[in-house]
Amino acid sequence: MLTLKNIKKTYKSKKGTASAALKGINIQFPDNGLVFILGKSGSGKSTLLNIVGGLDSPDSGQIIIKGKSNKDFSGQDYDSYRNTYLGFIFQEYNVLDEFSVYDNVALSLRLQGKKAEKEAVGKILHQVGLNGFEKRKPNELSGGQKQRVAIARALVKEPEIIFADEPTGNLDSATSAQIFNLLGKLSKEKLVVIVSHDRDSAERYADRIIELADGIVISDITKHNASENEFEINSGVISIPKSRVLNGTEIEQLNQTIQKSKGKVTIQHSTANSFSNTGEVKTEKTDGFKLIKSRLPNRFAASIGASNFKTKKFRLIVTIFLTVVALALFGLSQIFSGYNIAYASAQSFEKNGITNIILKQGQHIEQYNTFNRNTVEVFNVQSYNKIREYLDDEDVINFYGNGISFGPYSITNVRDMLKRLIGKTLSSPITSESEGLVVMSEEQLKKYYLKPGKTEIEYLTIPAFPPLFSVPFTFGGYPTEQDSIDGKVLITDYLAWCLLVYQMDERPDMLYPLNDDYNYVHNLIMLYQNGFTDPNGFHINISGIIDTGFIDQTGFYKKWENIFKNSEDFSENPDYYDYVDAAVNYYSLMIAGDTEYINQYVVQNKATSSIKNVKIQAYSMSGSEPKYSQSTPGNLGIIKIGELLKYYSETDLYDNDYLTEDSLLRLSDTSIENPIILTAQRYDSIFATDISKLLKNGIYDIHNDFTPRQFTVGNFKPFSEKDPPLSETVYTVVGILNDEQIIEDMPTTPATLAYALQGIRRLVSSGALGWVPDEVVEPLIAEDYQIKGMYITLPSSVHTSEAMLKFANDHYIYHESGISNTVYMIAQVFDIFAIIFRYLALILGIFSTILLFNFVSLSVINKQKEIGILRAIGARGIDVSKIFLIEAFIIAAITVAFAWLLMFVGVWAVNALLIDNLQTFLQSNVITKISLLAVSVSPLVFVLVACGIITLIATLIPVIKISRMRPVDAIKKI
Repeated sequence: MLTLKNIKKTYKSKKGTASAALKGINIQFPDNGLVFILGKSGSGKSTLLNIVGGLDSPDSGQIIIKGKSNKDFSGQDYDSYRNTYLGFIFQEYNVLDEFSVYDNVALSLRLQGKKAEKEAVGKILHQVGLNGFEKRKPNELSGGQKQRVAIARALVKEPEIIFADEPTGNLDSATSAQIFNLLGKLSKEKLVVIVSHDRDSAERYADRIIELADGIVISDITKHNASENEFEINSGVISIPKSRVLNGTEIEQLNQTIQKSKGKVTIQHSTANSFSNTGEVKTEKTDGFKLIKSRLPNRFAASIGASNFKTKKFRLIVTIFLTVVALALFGLSQIFSGYNIAYASAQSFEKNGITNIILKQGQHIEQYNTFNRNTVEVFNVQSYNKIREYLDDEDVINFYGNGISFGPYSITNVRDMLKRLIGKTLSSPITSESEGLVVMSEEQLKKYYLKPGKTEIEYLTIPAFPPLFSVPFTFGGYPTEQDSIDGKVLITDYLAWCLLVYQMDERPDMLYPLNDDYNYVHNLIMLYQNGFTDPNGFHINISGIIDTGFIDQTGFYKKWENIFKNSEDFSENPDYYDYVDAAVNYYSLMIAGDTEYINQYVVQNKATSSIKNVKIQAYSMSGSEPKYSQSTPGNLGIIKIGELLKYYSETDLYDNDYLTEDSLLRLSDTSIENPIILTAQRYDSIFATDISKLLKNGIYDIHNDFTPRQFTVGNFKPFSEKDPPLSETVYTVVGILNDEQIIEDMPTTPATLAYALQGIRRLVSSGALGWVPDEVVEPLIAEDYQIKGMYITLPSSVHTSEAMLKFANDHYIYHESGISNTVYMIAQVFDIFAIIFRYLALILGIFSTILLFNFVSLSVINKQKEIGILRAIGARGIDVSKIFLIEAFIIAAITVAFAWLLMFVGVWAVNALLIDNLQTFLQSNVITKISLLAVSVSPLVFVLVACGIITLIATLIPVIKISRMRPVDAIKKI
């Protein structure tokens, strides 16, 4: 059945020295019988056992098993060969300590894919004398009993060959005799090969003895079973049966032998058994080769893997703890970064009963992948139209960004600047500008300005106030068609109050109550009747003043009365955001009855168009390199020349030496690139020229010797010093306006003209760049009046609101409401947390991966014995790898469970912390009605996947190493 042909094996040391272990071994094994392989240490018997047992492969030669040569074996065929045909018995027993006697024996059946039937296992245990020991663990057995378990494990799968390596080396003589007698019985039907140093036992029990020395067979003898009456002469040895009379023929043979050897013979009594040289070995099992691939059951693999948890407990706990924390932080960072502002906003609006909000176009900020809510941009047309799809027409009110300034504004200190940057757009309770213009119908007004319990909008009314009027006075009403044409708009009582503070020097603390101060009432009426002019000279007429209740007993003024008198603590007040939201979005607005106001008044009469975030560079026409000569942190204005000509004729400008000759002609010259007339001061600042040295008769005369000068206005990103400009425009100077001379001559001009010139002067002093043809300004003005916001009524479905808000958020459109600042502030907090947690998780994740890798590697070292046993009894590398994969899976399952738990606890803690601190900060319970963090399916799946990746990385190298380990190397470990 088993044949070795010219087997050779050579080993090389690390230094490269070659050592021949086997030098051409040829052995034909019988189908059954007890074969001993003897030899001293280094003779090659262990190498022979490894090769015959399929644990190692020869350098040359063949192993033929049932007609199949090992040359046709794949790597896994050796494993299957051991699993199918071989049973191993070791000197050290090598039973698995984690398993009972029953499971140790049943493992061989399981590897063959057979069910561990109790009958089969019970029968074999009875055969080796271990019936009744099924549930015992190896530590409850004696050495002989452990060896019987190993024999039972080898026998239960009914192998055709049993290999035993010094099976009685650790047993006493009595137990050894029992083991040899048992193996002898088994050899009647199976081939039993024993590697041993014990020659006495070999001669007593062996059917065949093969002796090795220096890698070759020096003796191969087989036991001869002689009868008691047999007479035998063999190599000078004469065996004479006891009590037997020799016949004549035998006597003649005896005499001839003595004569030939000259008396040098050995005469002995023959025994029943004796050894002689092994002759030809006959075998009947020469075909039918079929292999069974091993399959290690998951239960066995898990049991072996889990046993590692009993050792290195501290290391295991630390590994799991760090991995849990890392995964939980990863999960929380996902929850934070995945905070759905659209969902949170929609849910929060519903919880708080908010139905009307404002949408504005924000500005993208790369750092947080979000938007700047302090800079209102023109609505993108596509975005605006998409938002409208979610809303009915009557639920949308357009917001135009043509705000009007009526008082000075300056950032006086760093604190105020920071407040403005984080969204606190008012530095005091009194606004200095209109935030913009909306067009509302009378019905739409009711959504925002209808007092509780009222059915109609109320307009500001004061009682009879002699001697001004003897009956109550009402400040107008909703604009008529003619009001729109005349440029009349509605304003609120709050905006009227702010106008009085800035333009008529009223004291804020004198404005309440209305009927207590004559000056206030008088000025309020004058404001209503005459309108107001902002610092840029734009005049606004008023059709009515809405009574919002701002100054009554329940309105903002009463609530904030002390703050108005002492505004130092204004921005520190816990209700600050509520006030700012109301002031910016509802109170400090101008309201037109229809778009005729925009079409007929604002576009025609607005004199400038803003150019934001500019720098100016000047250079001559000679082509010298331009350099930015002026940096302006704010905006510059371009003024229509038509504004100037409204008050002066061309002749007046030239005759009074206000304007250089032919400047207006050059403005209309289409061959000149962007012609412009500068003021003397602006010309001086751009070209660094002392204007006084160039004046002739009070004016810079360039009529005869005109040399064109050009400069460029660069439009930059906000706060950008190094980035290139977004756009650049080149202007050509065609004239200079002596604005100082105009102001000096103002007292001699008519009052209306002086008032107009003062407006022009304000335009110049507030940063206007210069005068250009009207057609140059028109496109810029038109752009300035695009829609910059939407007052909307939310859809009735919260899901529709969420979809709309998601689109808005994705396109940097933000909302404003009583809770919007809180929602966005929480989102920014979560963004910061997400970044911090992500980096912490990354660091801990790397550390925990290293620890887990170290733990699995140590598990491999700790389980070297089990690996060797399993490989010896037929397990494949993939089966052994399964042990550590399942071990890692168990750790991963524990880790994920605790990480999930920690995530839920973390979310609860963060929510509780936010609620507690923001309630204190905001002095409001609104935070409890805002949708905060929630653990969704996505971060849970993310943690699961992340844990799988960490586990895979940590176990990949050790598991690959195990799967590729040669069986002989695994066996050496035991």
